[in-house]
Amino acid sequence: MAAMFLGMAASAQQTAKGLTASNNVFIGFLEYKPADYNANPNTKYPLIIFLHGIGERGNGTTQLSSVAGNAIPRYIQDGDKMTYTWKGKTENFLVLSPQLSSNYGWWQPFYIDEMIKYAKQNLRIDTNRIILTGLSLGGGGVWLYAAGNSSQPKNLAAIAPVCGTCQNVSWSNITNANLPVWGFHANDDGTVPASCTIGAVNAINNINPPVKAYSTIWPTGQHWIWDRAYDRTWS
Repeated sequence: MAAMFLGMAASAQQTAKGLTASNNVFIGFLEYKPADYNANPNTKYPLIIFLHGIGERGNGTTQLSSVAGNAIPRYIQDGDKMTYTWKGKTENFLVLSPQLSSNYGWWQPFYIDEMIKYAKQNLRIDTNRIILTGLSLGGGGVWLYAAGNSSQPKNLAAIAPVCGTCQNVSWSNITNANLPVWGFHANDDGTVPASCTIGAVNAINNINPPVKAYSTIWPTGQHWIWDRAYDRTWS
């Protein structure tokens, strides 16, 4: 994989990066390192890979800033430090947010594979804690990657698709990998029906997985629920 770094900053915390994938497709992405990353050279950090929705597609260079329009990359741009404490343990997260090319109508699995390869080669990540999440089209991309074949879910520690699109996949790939799942949707979503998340979670649990899949389905909220799903206050 040939990596090409772009000399521009998307924000004070996120850096614009780029690489050429093994299939020669250019991928622009936003990279976030925790504030203490350089001060702790022996620490390996959990990694979040975030997949945006259809409206944030672009060329990966001059249009890359649109990736920070919603959810996790927007929170970082607004100053979130990606540092959270739960049950007395504080975690600082690395985040990679790739931009899907407008040439594609849905997320291609190679985008996630390339982000994982880049992270392993260039960042100090805990390879046992790679979390894949995304919203709308990106949520569908999460489902597709995690259930698209038997090997891909083994790269992940957990997935969290938010109002994700429906996918025709083999859900046993998730159960066989013991992959934790938490899906989010609103029943009144008029853009992507809640049945996409409900059906996926039910299909996984119907196979009696070692790790039960969870879902949060709000009665209202329509398609714009990502600020609820990515609840940084734990409320």
